[in-house]
Amino acid sequence: MAEARTGLRRAVRGAALVLALLASSPLLAGLPGWLQRERDEPPAPLIEITGATGAYVLAPGKQVRVQIGSTSPVASVDGASIRYQRIKLPTLLKHARIEVRVTTQRHKTSPRFTILAPQAVLLDGDGEIVAVRPLQPLALDIEPFRRTQLHGCIEVDNLAGFLLATDPSRVGDRYEFEARPKPGSHPDRGFYSARSTMRVFMRYADSGELLLRVVDADATPGSCQSESAG
Repeated sequence: MAEARTGLRRAVRGAALVLALLASSPLLAGLPGWLQRERDEPPAPLIEITGATGAYVLAPGKQVRVQIGSTSPVASVDGASIRYQRIKLPTLLKHARIEVRVTTQRHKTSPRFTILAPQAVLLDGDGEIVAVRPLQPLALDIEPFRRTQLHGCIEVDNLAGFLLATDPSRVGDRYEFEARPKPGSHPDRGFYSARSTMRVFMRYADSGELLLRVVDADATPGSCQSESAG
C-alpha cells in the first residue's frame, strides 16, 4: 500500500512538471489565448438559404453566417447565373464596408478543399442593380482549432442593400498562397522559423459558407487593404 501511495505521488508530481513546462514553452505560449477567444466568441447566427426568400435585414455591425448552396435562390446577372442571398440595411449608409470571412469546406473527394467565390451585387433603394463588386482580394487566416478562413472587404458609398452572391468568373479557379515567413516571434503564436514554407491550395466553388458583416465606415474606422491574395 505504501509503495502504491508513493507511486501515485510521483505520478502527480510528474504530471504537474509536464504542465508547468508546457505553460512556459514559447511555442505553446499562445495556445490559451486561442482557446479563450474560441470560448468567448459566440457563434454567429446562420442565414439558412432554402429557396426564394425575402431580404434579410442586417443591422450594421452585426455578424451573421451565410450558407449558399444548391437550394439558394438563383438569378441572372450580366448573362451569368448566380446563387445569392438578398441583404437589406435598416437605413442607407453613406459610407459602408462589406466584410466577409469565407470558411474552407473539406470534402472526401477531389478537390479536398473548396471556398465560396463571393461577390456583392449592389442595389439601390428600389432594389435595382447599381454595380457588381467582387469581394477580392482575399487574405489567408489560419489558426489552430478552427477551419481555415479567407477574409476580405469592399468599401461602398450610399449602400441600401445588396445580393451576397457567387462569382461565376471565379468558380473553378484555384486560390493559391505561399509564404516563407521571416524568423521572429508573435505574442500569441510563439516562435516561427524562416525555414517553414507554407503552401495553401483551394478551389473556388459556387457553394459554401462565410461570415458577413456590414459596418458604418464613418463610425468604424478601417480600410480594405489586404496583405495576401489569391
